[in-house]
Amino acid sequence: MPIAVHAVDASGNVGVDSAEITFVNDLAIPPVPVFTEPRDDTTIVEGARHRISINGTDDLGVFKAIFLVNNIVAAEDAVPPFQYVYSAPLITANEFVTIGARVVDYADHVSNLAQITVEIVNDEPPSITLNAPMQDEIFVGGTDLQIDVDVVDDVAVRNVDILIDGVLITSEESNAINLNFPLAEVGVPQTREIRIQATDSTDQFTELIRIFQVVRNDPPVITSVEPLDATDHVRGNQIVLQAEVTDDIGVSRVEFIVAGEGRAVLQEPVMNNSNGVGYS
Repeated sequence: MPIAVHAVDASGNVGVDSAEITFVNDLAIPPVPVFTEPRDDTTIVEGARHRISINGTDDLGVFKAIFLVNNIVAAEDAVPPFQYVYSAPLITANEFVTIGARVVDYADHVSNLAQITVEIVNDEPPSITLNAPMQDEIFVGGTDLQIDVDVVDDVAVRNVDILIDGVLITSEESNAINLNFPLAEVGVPQTREIRIQATDSTDQFTELIRIFQVVRNDPPVITSVEPLDATDHVRGNQIVLQAEVTDDIGVSRVEFIVAGEGRAVLQEPVMNNSNGVGYS
């Protein structure tokens, strides 16, 4: 069958184009539906949204797909790839659901029903892993408390709260949190509490509590090695000055003072072992 197109401009010029098309009869063969996702016997979690996708094959083309849940029509889609978003219901015990689909071609031939079965399972509460601090770990007042938290859930983590001694310090939507919390200096040792609270997309709640200790920031402890106290030395000879220094958070520098005047300032130790830090 010929099809012609004529176009006329403002000056009366005529443009012509044509095409020849052929009409064919759609064979009386229905299309065939094929699920692409999910697979048969898939497990899905209550309250979650899952995409159902289907392809259809036909001698001339597929017009639309019809989706069914437990043999009840749930949705239609006429835009390939044919899809439907299924919201799994909340359940009290695991249950099986049949997802079905038919495809229809342009001659209204309807396919046979394709079906898969999915199992809906209960949503589990989130799981918290507190990588730092460790239980009963000791920290020095005036330093930072490193907090490293990972939270996982079978659907989605909605919110994570971190509290120190019952006071909220941060509320995050992220499921991985790493931050430093400044610890105030203390005069006496303190027992403190960190509490992690996680909520998932169905408002299920998990809490983890851990205890840590904060101690006073004490001054460095010095042990003189050389010269020994009350020893004689020959005037004009070199004297080696050596000391071992320990501290609860670290030594930044050591000063050797001779007769209240001359001094040597060292910022790097010449020896560091299990017995202490040596400066000379």
